[in-house]
Amino acid sequence: MNVSKLPLWDFAGFDGLALARSLFGDSVSDLSVFQSLETEWNGEVCAVLRLSATNFRVAFSTGMEDGKLQMAAAGRRVWVKPSCLVSLVLDNGPAWERLIEVGAVKPPHRLAGLPLNRAVPISLNGAAGLAWRHSVGGILAGELQIAPESLEEICRLF
Repeated sequence: MNVSKLPLWDFAGFDGLALARSLFGDSVSDLSVFQSLETEWNGEVCAVLRLSATNFRVAFSTGMEDGKLQMAAAGRRVWVKPSCLVSLVLDNGPAWERLIEVGAVKPPHRLAGLPLNRAVPISLNGAAGLAWRHSVGGILAGELQIAPESLEEICRLF
């Protein structure tokens, strides 16, 4: 299991969906909450996850320079910032199976058999997080996003 060095970016607000559509195309409108797609923006391969009607999280394949997304959002009623979460990259074998064993999700969500481009809220020893299966640049990623203060405790579970 690796702690990702690539930043996650979050944006939300009244114009969140409009910004997502302008950056990533109209197909983001078709995403339900906790669904994602792989796309490109500004020459960068990325995965875009819908967290709510106007809230999105973006994972870039090679990182993202500070300011690019903020400049794209200029003049819109939306905030854009690096996510405060850390990302643990899980292999699709033992680490993902371990996550299924130790993670708790509330119905109707489930971890076992979670399809590609889906995410679920998860609790691990009382620490809240998000499990997300997606691909970036054609590489399948199982990702666990958690608060930095929970990192050490969560890593001990694996």
